[in-house]
Amino acid sequence: MRHHLTLSLPIILAALFLDQLTKWAAWEYQKFGNIAATDFWAWLTTFPAIQVIYDGHYVTPFLNLVTVWNRGVSFGFLAGRDDWRVYFLVGMALVLIAIMAVWLVRAQTRLMMIALSMIIGGALGNIVDRLRFGAVADFIDFHIGSWHYPAFNGADSFIVVGVCLIVLDTLFLSRQNKADNDDAIITH
Repeated sequence: MRHHLTLSLPIILAALFLDQLTKWAAWEYQKFGNIAATDFWAWLTTFPAIQVIYDGHYVTPFLNLVTVWNRGVSFGFLAGRDDWRVYFLVGMALVLIAIMAVWLVRAQTRLMMIALSMIIGGALGNIVDRLRFGAVADFIDFHIGSWHYPAFNGADSFIVVGVCLIVLDTLFLSRQNKADNDDAIITH
């Protein structure tokens, strides 16, 4: 258990911090054209108005910075402005975090611990947004030509990478470890 916390807690806190830091930087850059207008701590401890929507800033031919407030979950599911939705979504996220935490404590591999920690940290980042703003701040607009992937943020990226690592660990590495153990048993 202690080993799990020693590895996982810094990853969870780093994911949460990096998510909030990137949201602040994107917000400041879009609002003021730089990221030095408001210090990070002041932004983190205040409640900026979320009605402000920026057209976006061109970064590369396939990436823009935008401001999108997601009041629902993936692809806007359960979107709305009702307060009950915010608390319902926060409650659901906390239940999922609790499930992930139990899974984390039982994790057998370092990769699984890292993956679950990334998911928990990302989920906490989006919970912070919901509690502060009533919506999740998305700012990354990836596109190919006129096709745009739904806007996302750092927390979403941590969650997706964590899920990919779980798939990698479950489908490939765990099978390889089992095969290695089976070979070792057969040769003895």
